[in-house]
Amino acid sequence: MLSSRYHEINTLLDELLEVPRNRRAEFLEQACAGDPELRQTLEGLLAAYESKEGFLDTPAFTQGLRHDSGPPEWSDLSGRVIGGYEILQPLGAGALAQVWLARDQRLGRFIALKVLRTKFARDRNQLLRFEQEARAASKLSHPNIVTIHEIGESDGFHFIAEEFIEGVTLRKRLNEGPLPLDTIVEIAVQIATALAAAHKAGIIHRDIKPENLMIRGDGLVKVLDFGIARLVEKDIEHAGESQENLTTPGLILGTVKYMSPEQARGTALDTRSDVFSFGVVLYEMVAVVAPFGGPTAADTLAAVLAQQPAPVSMYRPNTPARLEKLIALCLKKDREERIASANEVCEELRSVGSDVSHAPALDTRSAIGASSRSRTFPRKRLLSALAVGFAALASFVLAWRIAQRRQSNLPFDSVEMTRLTLPGSVTDATIAPNGKAVVYLVREAQGPSLWIRQLGGTQDSRLLQLQPGIYNNLIYSPDGAYIYYVQIHSLTGTLYRIRAAGGSQPEKVLDDVNGPISFRPEAKQFGFIRLDPLRWEESLIVANADGSGERRVITRRRPYYYSRSGIGWSLDGKSIYCLAGSQSFYKTGAYHVVRVELASARETPVSGQTWAWVGSLIASPTKPMLIVAGSEHSEQELQLWRVSSVDGHATRITRDLSNYAKLSLAAGSQTLLAVRRARTADLWIMPWGKSEAAMDISNGEFSELTSATWLNDQKIVYSALSGEFINVWSIDPSGQNALQVTHVAKDQSELFATRDGRYILYQSEGKIWRMDADGSNARQLTRGNLDVHPAPSRDGQWVAYASFQGWSPSVGGSPSIWRVPIDGGNPIQITTDSASIPVVSPDGTRIACARFAYDKPGSPAAIAVYPFEGGPAMQVFERPDGSDDKVYWSPDGRALDYIVTRGETSNLWRQPITGGMPFPITKFSTDRLFFLNASPGGQRILLGRGKELTDLVLITNGS
Repeated sequence: MLSSRYHEINTLLDELLEVPRNRRAEFLEQACAGDPELRQTLEGLLAAYESKEGFLDTPAFTQGLRHDSGPPEWSDLSGRVIGGYEILQPLGAGALAQVWLARDQRLGRFIALKVLRTKFARDRNQLLRFEQEARAASKLSHPNIVTIHEIGESDGFHFIAEEFIEGVTLRKRLNEGPLPLDTIVEIAVQIATALAAAHKAGIIHRDIKPENLMIRGDGLVKVLDFGIARLVEKDIEHAGESQENLTTPGLILGTVKYMSPEQARGTALDTRSDVFSFGVVLYEMVAVVAPFGGPTAADTLAAVLAQQPAPVSMYRPNTPARLEKLIALCLKKDREERIASANEVCEELRSVGSDVSHAPALDTRSAIGASSRSRTFPRKRLLSALAVGFAALASFVLAWRIAQRRQSNLPFDSVEMTRLTLPGSVTDATIAPNGKAVVYLVREAQGPSLWIRQLGGTQDSRLLQLQPGIYNNLIYSPDGAYIYYVQIHSLTGTLYRIRAAGGSQPEKVLDDVNGPISFRPEAKQFGFIRLDPLRWEESLIVANADGSGERRVITRRRPYYYSRSGIGWSLDGKSIYCLAGSQSFYKTGAYHVVRVELASARETPVSGQTWAWVGSLIASPTKPMLIVAGSEHSEQELQLWRVSSVDGHATRITRDLSNYAKLSLAAGSQTLLAVRRARTADLWIMPWGKSEAAMDISNGEFSELTSATWLNDQKIVYSALSGEFINVWSIDPSGQNALQVTHVAKDQSELFATRDGRYILYQSEGKIWRMDADGSNARQLTRGNLDVHPAPSRDGQWVAYASFQGWSPSVGGSPSIWRVPIDGGNPIQITTDSASIPVVSPDGTRIACARFAYDKPGSPAAIAVYPFEGGPAMQVFERPDGSDDKVYWSPDGRALDYIVTRGETSNLWRQPITGGMPFPITKFSTDRLFFLNASPGGQRILLGRGKELTDLVLITNGS
């Protein structure tokens, strides 16, 4: 609950910032009569607002929290070096972070360093709040958007390194007097251009206002604080507030007057919300007063929802008619009537540029008078505004109830699951439109084959025996007459179809199909996402059911991408839903749902829900609903989500330890079919090569065990789930004394200890890190797009790793092997081949790794051995089918070992370094192996051992 004192401070601060400087003392005297504490608070907030060129223009939301929670602690960081940045002097502070002017020691430039307050660094939610701005803005590279140089953690300090902007905020510039109209248009064009770039990347700013707009000395405008308002909204949405509190203006304090009506009501937003907020700013620049206001935040909200602002020409006579019309179009209450995009705003602004050069300047005295009049609120007008506020509240509650009913009409609020017992190892499946049959793909010794089962029975019939190869992406045509599938060739594939009734030979439909196709409802068209690996771009393709009439709708080029895991058509067949993003790694916000209009190729975001990893997207043919298989963190399992295509509301359907993929819906949308995969892994210790003496030391107690390493002969560290994230744990070789070592809000995996037990290397969020053996002093060692698979050198001075230099999710990239000093520094490339998962030889002179041949899909990676100092491959060994990509040195360095899985059982095989045929060295008869790690003395190995199960599940509405 926000205190009434908080509301009072926020409202008065808004008004104070609009008062000309020469009248602020008079305003404070009247507003704070008899309340010296209130005046002191407002003066402090004003000073913070204007600190150091206005760089940190903290919303009253964070400033106000100081009053309720007490003054936040200050830390003098002057002179310290954090993450390679030498701190010079403070720029400002908010409730969440301090901002410092700092010098980048590596590049010699000045930057603004936002450092999270210590007490919040221990709070996962606050830490995610701090990182949200950087996650959003770092997706964008545009001259009118603040540049994020780095987000990181060093010596316990979490920080964001940003471009240092020498200039003033638009708010400060407006307080100094009216702007010429040609300057207004110049500023507005730059803001709109920045928004257009953000919207193209699928990002809605949600907090466009003068405080978040910086003007440099050369006139360049920079948009700040992407992601902040959205995060505040989410926190409030999930705080369990009552309906009354949800409609209480000021929950996103200091921004009410710039909200769109849909944002004020708490409904789903799209890019047109930013257009409305931009219109408010443009109106204020022209008229020197805001279009919506009142004595309280409640009155302001009521005005946003219901009142039409006065024409700007009332405050600035002879404003060009086209500019006035543009502002009016931006401020339409109904977003369907609003100007459609920031791009259109840019075009219109440029067209009115010549008009404004002839318009007269606004008289300063009339502007001040108008501002004063806006704060004068007679009793009659107050009562009118209150009535409008109650009407707005009623409309909000009604809209909320309608939305709740709409959500309840969608299936899968609760679910029942039925496992289908099928012969063989199922790799893909699809359900018939009528919900009466399932077709599935089975991997068999003689090659893959297609089977069909009539639901309600147990008899299965083979539809087709396929040639050896890789096949996937089964789907029925909407009329149930055909079954389509894709055969993979290198980085692409060919689409085929057969008649569902059987008895027909495959018919080739279309080449160069990378992912699953989706059919337009009751139409003879399908669409899919195609990857062009040479240009590093992905396109939405539409074609006729027989493969003819292919056309490209829209293309995303790296760093922007679509997911090739699935698309879905809108119910009217005029739009296609896709999963899209622009990250360099599978971060929390890597994917979100967008809608692409086929006629215009216009792309708009659908939902605020994001995922780090996705496996499927399908659309219901009969209801406004999407089903997504996705995970919110990169190391988690893919769970099922329902997303409303009307308002973007996302509901999680499943909460278990399985992975769901290969989704399909029956036509009635009440039955969902999924391929479900589940893995269980225990930690075993085995004398090298003696499978009969292997011993389970975890006994099923570890959740999501992903890696393990010997710290020394008496201590083991491993990565496993802790709450929401995978953290580092330690345990004795006897299986006793399990202890959680780290407690961080990010996944830590691929553990590898140095030989002396001093450091633990690990991968987190696509970077290589080092920590002390007790989990302290975490240090980031690499900064590539995707750096993984760390392996220490024998002397502990270097870390070898795989770097995907051009990587982005979905698009991918080719890896190479690098090494970096264990204390940090410049990385050195070891291989130019496409190679990954390195491990250093016991004598420290060589690196063995997996080398890939992308022209051989499905074949195991070869083993390549390279000099540790770099150079061409010394040796290359082929591996048998079923081999895992990872490779391990034998303790004496005379052989290379790797895991081979046949059916559901894995064993270790050995390849002598002198050549010859590989051979098995263990005799396990059950379970699979997932990883191994040798003890320092080489006598014992750790094994990740368990089961990996795949089945089909029918998911229906629960009772």
